[in-house]
Amino acid sequence: MSASDKPIGLTLSPPEVVAPRPLRRLAIDAAKLELLAYVAGQLLRFCSSLILSRLLFPEAFGLSVTVGLVGQGLVMVSNVGASQSVVQSKRGDDPLFLNTAFTILAVRGVALWLVACVLAYPLAVFLRQPELSLLIPVGCLNVLITGLSSTSLITLRRHLRVRPLIVIEVAAQVLTLILNIALAWYFRSVWALIAAGLVGPVFSTVVSHFLKVGYRSRFQWDPTAWREIYDYGRWIQRSSALCFVCSQADRFLIAHFVSMAVLGVYNFALLLADAVSAAVVRVTHGVLFPVFSQIHREQPERLMPAYYRVRLRADVVTMLPMGILAALGQVVVNLLFDARYAEAGWMLQLLCIRAAMSCLMVPVETLLFSIGQTQYGFYRDLARSAWVLGGMPLGWHLAGMPGLVGVVALSEIPTAIVLMTALARHGRLRPMREALGPLVFGLGYGVGALLLAAATKGAS
Repeated sequence: MSASDKPIGLTLSPPEVVAPRPLRRLAIDAAKLELLAYVAGQLLRFCSSLILSRLLFPEAFGLSVTVGLVGQGLVMVSNVGASQSVVQSKRGDDPLFLNTAFTILAVRGVALWLVACVLAYPLAVFLRQPELSLLIPVGCLNVLITGLSSTSLITLRRHLRVRPLIVIEVAAQVLTLILNIALAWYFRSVWALIAAGLVGPVFSTVVSHFLKVGYRSRFQWDPTAWREIYDYGRWIQRSSALCFVCSQADRFLIAHFVSMAVLGVYNFALLLADAVSAAVVRVTHGVLFPVFSQIHREQPERLMPAYYRVRLRADVVTMLPMGILAALGQVVVNLLFDARYAEAGWMLQLLCIRAAMSCLMVPVETLLFSIGQTQYGFYRDLARSAWVLGGMPLGWHLAGMPGLVGVVALSEIPTAIVLMTALARHGRLRPMREALGPLVFGLGYGVGALLLAAATKGAS
């Protein structure tokens, strides 16, 4: 071991990195922390949205969303699965393997920012928004900054040591919230959102290099590590690129067909609809993927019983509130926002369908990834991309904005077909068990409809 590979500070030895607690207890504790961080983040985001919606106009949010989409799109199109590979690989604690992953991510971050600068003007012309030619290069600096983060964040995730990650995340969100509100109050411009959006990445990246995990990230290259990362991540890269197309093309098309103001309103509906499904994604990717991967490595016969035990609880906890929200969407929007955002109500009700199906499909995909079947993510996104790209122009032609939102709301149908077929092909599908989620969603919708009827009757 070279001097630069030696542990720095009060580091943890490998036996201490992997806590001597049972995996089940470790997973439960990590899931609780993830949910706590998610709730805290959503509260901060919710407060920020309420305040900013009164300080800024919908057009500002539309422009900010567009800048974020460019950065997110570049990241997803170029995602080679380095982070997932570190979590899943048997070499995931090898400093040489980790440094190779760090080198890949750092070089990619710089390259992506340069690509964003090149794309800024053409996108500004396509969307008829001259401001984007400068907003995009500045806003996409977060891609470059994040690419320079230490792989210590991935190491902590691999070993379910999520507490430091949550502290960093919440601190970054608080800093962003404070600066967002201060700048929006002073400038009343989209630049407040763009500038504040760089605070979190800078904070997280700097802190990541001071975390004590037993090694220091540095530029290093190992061809065998690269080959393993590439072999594992090649399907992830293809899937990630298509995932961006099928999950974010709706916003680009709305900005193109309608206006930035409508995009800003639509984005608020998405934020509310995805509140529950985002929690499922967070816990599934952050906790269940490492857990399922470890069980598959060590005791593969326990994988499916563990998976369906988790699904039983998750389906009940997520589908019921999603159904209620689908019934009460317009009421929720009317209570939270002023009249400029009223159209988000009916959008929210439709988008809850997509969010509910996503809650069911994300664990399925994660199970397949944990057993190394990453190609199904690509097939899923290929089918969903065809649905969105083919359906949205048709929906716009036939029904205008409701047609666009309706196509998005049903965009998880091809996902379900692909992933359920994959589960059946690998002998892991239990059809009766998979029917529980939709039934609970229907129950939740019925409860919401009864509450709405009772409130309406009481008001009259």
